Amino acid sequence: MTGPSASPRTLLRALCDTAPDKVMFVASNGTRICAGQIRATAAEFAGRFSGPGDGLYVYTSSAAEMCVALLVSALTGRDLILLPQAGQSFCAGIPSLTSGNWIGEIPGQGGELVMATHSEADADLSEIRDEAPIVSFYTSGSSGQPKIIEKPIGCLEAEANYWCDRFEGQFNWVCGSVSHQHIYGFLFRIAFPVLSCIEAADDTPLAWGHLLADTRTRGPALLVSSPAHLTRIAPEEIDDPSGVAAVLSSGGSLPFDAAHAVRDLFGHLPIEIFGSTETGGVAWRRQEQEGHAWTPLKGVRIAIGASGLLTVGSDFIPSDTPFEMGDLVEATPEGGFRHKGRADLIAKIEGKRVSLTRVRDTLAASPLVADAAVLVTSVEKRERLSAVIVPSAAGRERFARSGAFRFSRSLVSEASGMLEPAELPKRWCFLSEIPRNAQSKLSQEMLAHLFESPRMLELLSADIVRGQSMEAEVCFDAVPTLPWFAGHFPGQPILPGLSEVHIAVTVAEELWAVRPGTHSINRLKFNRVIQPGDRIVMQLSFDDAKKRLTFKLSTNGESVASGTIG
Repeated sequence: MTGPSASPRTLLRALCDTAPDKVMFVASNGTRICAGQIRATAAEFAGRFSGPGDGLYVYTSSAAEMCVALLVSALTGRDLILLPQAGQSFCAGIPSLTSGNWIGEIPGQGGELVMATHSEADADLSEIRDEAPIVSFYTSGSSGQPKIIEKPIGCLEAEANYWCDRFEGQFNWVCGSVSHQHIYGFLFRIAFPVLSCIEAADDTPLAWGHLLADTRTRGPALLVSSPAHLTRIAPEEIDDPSGVAAVLSSGGSLPFDAAHAVRDLFGHLPIEIFGSTETGGVAWRRQEQEGHAWTPLKGVRIAIGASGLLTVGSDFIPSDTPFEMGDLVEATPEGGFRHKGRADLIAKIEGKRVSLTRVRDTLAASPLVADAAVLVTSVEKRERLSAVIVPSAAGRERFARSGAFRFSRSLVSEASGMLEPAELPKRWCFLSEIPRNAQSKLSQEMLAHLFESPRMLELLSADIVRGQSMEAEVCFDAVPTLPWFAGHFPGQPILPGLSEVHIAVTVAEELWAVRPGTHSINRLKFNRVIQPGDRIVMQLSFDDAKKRLTFKLSTNGESVASGTIG
């Protein structure tokens, strides 16, 4: 393992000075990307720009290409702006994004990179090794209104160097399921391995088998993940977890049971990191006990105001002024803190101030509930307290028997002794898991969309005959107005096979609050097409122990499609 250089550890120095044949990243197909290739690609691409100008936007799934973008920003004197996504509608809302100021994978803009492939490729970029560009990140947008946070590269390097010192000599390989378009992924999937001279995975696979494919041979490995991914571990997809030496998690609190499931699989409790785009890392913990307190990172100064809000100061923040976070905490005697929820989760319902955190915690305490989120939604200009619920194993059994309405009444009955009438949710949504954004954070916009969109069973106008346990027969007419007929195909519409699978999975979740454990599809058959006017009988059964959904669609007694998912 190559140790850090004696000179100050900065990203530009590392990218400019590392030996040209030093492997920095390895693609999923085994292609090795060396420092010289990264420099040569940056030098060639920077020639497309005519000097300083507006910020340089980047969206790429390749860590090596992100390093190229950082070098190009320094070569052209442009700040680097990392996009959280590259969807057409999202990009259309950025007026300053044009074909002349972006790099990567934004469709239709013409800024694609072609990495230099010659084994002796290189370029002398020593003139930029002491530049200090600004790197800007979009926040997660929990309010539905993302904003840009500017971070001097020195702040990112200070935090990455903290972890380089803390983890020195422990790893030979870094891989992860988090995007480097966001600060957590940028720090650990790019800055940390580059500054530590450790090889890293170039891409971000989500399937566990692909994610851990090289850890046994390249380890000891640092696995960089998130609560959203770690709560969906599929052990059957992992052949050999022995190469993983440590697991990181950030973006939210990891449930205690999930943390210990990670330990059971990999042999180590995950290191959780508490922080934000504005503050960088603030504290860490390993959940030996449920509700384990957070310990501030070395060099991070915390204070708790009279209102209970956490205030933070560190070298990871651009300003010398302490930053007040929107998090309510309580101090522990050891100098740490316990997180008590977000301060902005207060709403006025029926003239009464309601703590959404208190309502959520009360609902989550039920043995019928595994997870909960609470928000305010609007119905005909009237605000309604709404709850998104993930039933527990016991809850799923009752939900499958009683249905959504009776199950919600059970939860109301349980909570009524602890909550006032104004604090009891009026609208309910039951899911297999609560949707979170790419940073594993709750998004009010995503949650509200659950209540604004029609449910699948309503869209189909389905008749339901429930069987024993998680079995059901769902009948519906394939009316011409079903949205999946559009575009498939003009003059002779058919229901695409992928849409049939989507309908089966979504109906199962609405009936039983379950989803298949994996995306694996077995024994999939499509015997004939579904056309407008067909009467469809869909038979569903779910094996809760194996997290496996079996479906069969038929019309007039003739099998249309069938398969098993999970």
